[in-house]
Amino acid sequence: MNKWLSSCIDRCTPSCEEVARLASEALDRRLTLRERIAMRMHFTICYFCRRYHDQLACMQRGLNSHGDKLGQDCGKCLCAEEKAKLKEACRGRAGKN
Repeated sequence: MNKWLSSCIDRCTPSCEEVARLASEALDRRLTLRERIAMRMHFTICYFCRRYHDQLACMQRGLNSHGDKLGQDCGKCLCAEEKAKLKEACRGRAGKN
């Protein structure tokens, strides 16, 4: 029964690509009832799409609440020695790939 239900939901729901598009559109507009139901049904069989949707929503909330601070200098700059350490660490990682 569980396999049959999963198969039915899989056939009736949009693809992961379509759900990703809908999740992105949901940031800009209110989805129709049909689109929202289709996404919810897809989330029952796809953990990754649900997680992607939640991550987009989290980023939107963060930008809505702290977007005014984007690009501002926080006053906490690295000293030259710390910058050099970071550059060296990045070069070491780049050489390993």
